[in-house]
Amino acid sequence: MDRYPKVKKGLLRLQMPDPTEKQFVFPGWAMTHHLAWIILPLLVVGCSGEGSESPTAVSGVAPPPAQASVLWVHGTSLMRSETDGSGQVTLAEEPAMIENVVVSGVTVAYEVPQNTSNIGNVPRDTWVVRTDGTDRHLVLRSAVPQWLYLVDVIGSWVLYTDRTGPEYSPPPPSLASILVNGTAPRTLSAAVGSGELWQSPNYERQIMGRAVLEFAGNYFSVLPDGSDLQQLTVFPPFPHLNNETFTSLLGIRGVVGNAAIYATVQSPSSPVSAEGTPKLFAVPVVGGPVAKLGSGPDMEIFGVVVGSRVVYQQCVPRQLPNFDITFDHCDVMSVQGNGQGRIALTSTPEINYVQGAIGSQMIIRRSRSGGTPDNLVGVPVGGGKETPLLDLNPNNEFVSAIVADRILLRRPTGLWSLQADGGGLVQLTTNGSDWFSGAADDFACFDRSGALWCVPADGSGPATQVTANGRFVVGL
Repeated sequence: MDRYPKVKKGLLRLQMPDPTEKQFVFPGWAMTHHLAWIILPLLVVGCSGEGSESPTAVSGVAPPPAQASVLWVHGTSLMRSETDGSGQVTLAEEPAMIENVVVSGVTVAYEVPQNTSNIGNVPRDTWVVRTDGTDRHLVLRSAVPQWLYLVDVIGSWVLYTDRTGPEYSPPPPSLASILVNGTAPRTLSAAVGSGELWQSPNYERQIMGRAVLEFAGNYFSVLPDGSDLQQLTVFPPFPHLNNETFTSLLGIRGVVGNAAIYATVQSPSSPVSAEGTPKLFAVPVVGGPVAKLGSGPDMEIFGVVVGSRVVYQQCVPRQLPNFDITFDHCDVMSVQGNGQGRIALTSTPEINYVQGAIGSQMIIRRSRSGGTPDNLVGVPVGGGKETPLLDLNPNNEFVSAIVADRILLRRPTGLWSLQADGGGLVQLTTNGSDWFSGAADDFACFDRSGALWCVPADGSGPATQVTANGRFVVGL
């Protein structure tokens, strides 16, 4: 994923760079507009290797890091290996394509379609296996008309949706859980309603061992065994009357301490557009007072959490006649998770947006108009002197992620990395099609035409092919 929105001549089309991030559609938007709010939570995170390539030599670079473990999928196989492709272990070999892999600690859960053709709306079974390849067993088996879909793993519990009947037909799915050993199933939140008027729980994420979900226009949290249900927000229940102003939830954006960061929008009225202006809040997942993170009328776009501080973009939006949104400018703000101590990290007429953080140093990209280069700068999260890092071409040079203590860049000449102080620029690969997939300790793993490769993020060793055909899941 690139930490950079699509900008052209001042026009910012808000797009979803990460396919795992929840997508939101506002009523009244022409076609489908997905608001990812520019920056999503930061990515910080085979068969034997069949090739390698050396990075550009850099003097004074430390020895290459020890190999890390990586989990990857090749069609019907779930595999674990080192980042150089050695030490290959088959965790699972299935009759159909392995889908929807979820890793939590040493537990790996995944889905397998019951129909080996994997075409159409096919019932899926959920299996679990340990990361060392042991204790593989079936947890959930769908049996029409009951459709069970894997959602997450929290501790010793597997979360799933339970739907009875055809997809897209009432009743909608409920949220349920079952122990990893396949026993003690239970409902965490059931769909309620009748006819075409139904309310269904929408799982957001796990925070501090609790399942956070949206239901009927409010957030709730519950332990995975179904106990200790807590209502986190209090908004009027759906449905709303015509032209009634109400609050819509836009999803959980991050976590600060024991609190969930979420975005809301007031509909239908707004000084910007009929869809409203997003605002950021934080609420403890065990219940408690809600903290307003931003201030003023501007759009608030989550960036990243550093310690107890939430960093976000504060943007002045303007709606165009074709319903696109353009930003006149954006500044980066930093605030404590309780809403106190708000400070501006930037104050310029350009568009500033968060690329990530290395320690307490914020990495910010400044987009200028008129075809001039963008500026990559560093600023302490608590405010302070700005450090110039690197100029970037606005059209083809992007920050993909933060890996270990390095800024990973995608350029036409391949992947590069940079230190937080702007030094140590090193070319990691020489193929412009390389696309970052994820991190495994100090290694950046990437896709190259369907092959999975990994390279030390500091350039201290060559890139090595993990597998000629595989999809990165997670670094272990």
